Amino acid sequence: MKYTDFVLSKGTQATVETEILYNVASARVNQFEILKLLPSAGDGERALTAAVKVLKGLKRQGRIRLFILSENLFSDTTEAEYLRNKYPDIAQILADKEKSIIVMI
Repeated sequence: MKYTDFVLSKGTQATVETEILYNVASARVNQFEILKLLPSAGDGERALTAAVKVLKGLKRQGRIRLFILSENLFSDTTEAEYLRNKYPDIAQILADKEKSIIVMI
């Protein structure tokens, strides 16, 4: 499993959207399968909320396969079970127990 991390900067919804679009495209070009989005220090919830809005739109457009919040990775949702089955070692990238969003490209 090839993955990369990215820290979202503080900023507006438009800034977060631009960063996510760039990083999804960059991860796809570099043949990463998973993109892990981390909030910047001190701006966690706001950045994650903005990122979820952007990712919902990208999912609807078919630009990403799925996304899930790190805290929901061990739940019984279809997305969580799919990721755990496809990538059994996905728990290793969550070793820091930090809130993040896992995006499957």
